[in-house]
Amino acid sequence: MTDEAIAALLQAGDECAWRHVCDDFSAPLYRYCYWLAGADAAAAEDLRQEAFLAAIAGIAGYRGEVPLFAWLSGIARHKASDAHRLRRRHVALDEAADAPATGPSPEAGALAAERNADVVEALWSLAPDYRAALLARYFDDESVERVAALLGRSYKAAESVLSRARQAFFERFRKEYKHG
Repeated sequence: MTDEAIAALLQAGDECAWRHVCDDFSAPLYRYCYWLAGADAAAAEDLRQEAFLAAIAGIAGYRGEVPLFAWLSGIARHKASDAHRLRRRHVALDEAADAPATGPSPEAGALAAERNADVVEALWSLAPDYRAALLARYFDDESVERVAALLGRSYKAAESVLSRARQAFFERFRKEYKHG
């Protein structure tokens, strides 16, 4: 089923479609939230739940310009940014004045967040077996043997899928998301 068809069902309030979205996107969204939350499992779970709740509330605004997962990832990214801003506000001013400047500048952080969103969109636009292979190999740090087992293919076939998946990802990323 296409994202547009699923979105139409979601917008109509179809509970089965919501279960389908939650089942299909829960694990990859959690991995993205885990990265956004700085490897804090509890914060990642909260962030994922907030993203799903915001998606339910805002599904009427989904226009299909990006894949559903990219849209959910964008919601999660905004929720993480909101949480970060809220935490910063609670730092006492005298503590903030004495604290050394760390991390990237706000501009560099915004560019990095935009690039990360582009990576997620490019990854999610790939064929499901390409996406699964790349996520398993490079995000979950699985061996090629394990990727082969996950895909139900031979070692050589998994190597081939990984090679084609990398090529497809880089071509898509270069073509669609040129940020210098």
